Amino acid sequence: MDKSMKKELLYLALGEGLVSALTVVGFLIVQLIFKDKEIFNYTVITGAVLGTVVVVVNFLILTLSANRAINAYLAERGDKELTEEEAEEFAKVHEARVKLAVARSYIIRTLLTLGTLVGAFLLSWFNPIATAIPLLSYKLVLYLIQFIKRKVGNC
Repeated sequence: MDKSMKKELLYLALGEGLVSALTVVGFLIVQLIFKDKEIFNYTVITGAVLGTVVVVVNFLILTLSANRAINAYLAERGDKELTEEEAEEFAKVHEARVKLAVARSYIIRTLLTLGTLVGAFLLSWFNPIATAIPLLSYKLVLYLIQFIKRKVGNC
C-alpha cells in the first residue's frame, strides 16, 4: 500500500472516530434527557468502536484487493508497448478477472458488515444502534473528506 492510500485510510479512521465520538455524545445527551431509562452504558462505546473498526477494515480490504487485481493485470501486460487495438484486446480478455476480484471483495466486505450487525444484535457487549451508525455513515465521511480536500487543497 502506497503513502497516499495510507493517508486515505488515516483520514477515514479519523472521520469515523469522530462519528463514533458524536454517537457516544448523542447517547449521553439522550440519557440526560431520559434519566429514568438506561440508554447509555459501556455497550454504546464498544458498539461505536466496533462499527468504526469494521469500516476501516472494509476500506483496507477494498484497497488491497483492488491494488492486487490491478497489479496482477499490469504484471501480465508487461512493459512492452501495445498498439491501441492490442491494449483494447488485452483489456477485454482480462476484464472479467479484474471484475471477479472486485466482486469477491464486495461480497467479503458485505458479509463482514452483516456479520458485524448480527453480532451486535446477538451479543450483549455491543449496542446495535451505536454499531450501525458508523457502518452507515462511511459514505458520508468519504464524501466529506473529498469535499474538504477540494476546498483546502490536496492534503
